[in-house]
Amino acid sequence: MKEKIEGFEWFVHQAFKNSVAQCKFEEGAIIYRHPPKGNNWGKEIQHIEYFIQIKSPSRSSINNANDLNGFHKNWNSKVIFQKIYPNEPHKNKEIITSQGKLFTFLWKNLDYCLDDKTIIPPVINSIPTKCIDYYCIKNDIPLNHCAFVIITDSVNNLLISKRRLIHESLLNNFEIYTKRYETEKVINKYELNLWEDNEISPTIGVESFIINSQNIEEIHETLKKVLFKGEKDKFNINVHGLLIQK
Repeated sequence: MKEKIEGFEWFVHQAFKNSVAQCKFEEGAIIYRHPPKGNNWGKEIQHIEYFIQIKSPSRSSINNANDLNGFHKNWNSKVIFQKIYPNEPHKNKEIITSQGKLFTFLWKNLDYCLDDKTIIPPVINSIPTKCIDYYCIKNDIPLNHCAFVIITDSVNNLLISKRRLIHESLLNNFEIYTKRYETEKVINKYELNLWEDNEISPTIGVESFIINSQNIEEIHETLKKVLFKGEKDKFNINVHGLLIQK
């Protein structure tokens, strides 16, 4: 497993996966721009301009990191952190801002994100399958192949587990390979009602499982076995991803 959560300019460690999922960084969290070097603290700080240490809010139990509503509830809540310059402590600075602005700063590493006058709307952190651009993906599939295309989220435990089940099931039954897309290029923004000032979370992705088979019925049944737990004949594969044949 990669230590860094993908998509962020800052080195946001996997240990903060739930904090990112809920947009709630809490007291005691320390975040570096780049991973610290070496094993000796005295040597490590020689390579660090500054790091961030969260002072408030107090630590609490994040019970459900998959609660998408929690993310937006926390977006405008207050967070206090310090910029700590280990080699120049006189430059240490306390900053009071919102969780959403801190999230965006860690994502983009742009100082304006923390400006009091800057307005940053919540990012889109959930995308339904219907927003995937069907024809864009289909044009990219090799002839005589099928593809199963899903929305991924590197901090959503449910989607991480589902992605693993899909991958293992297809790999055990077919010859496959995977391909990831730049989210902005394969998402239909009209379906998503995405305006210019709304952006998609850096944790969201689109991944295609390219399957060397034209037997779409067999692929459908293989996926149904791992994705469907409900009543007979009620399975809708489009809830989970797009199954495309070429």
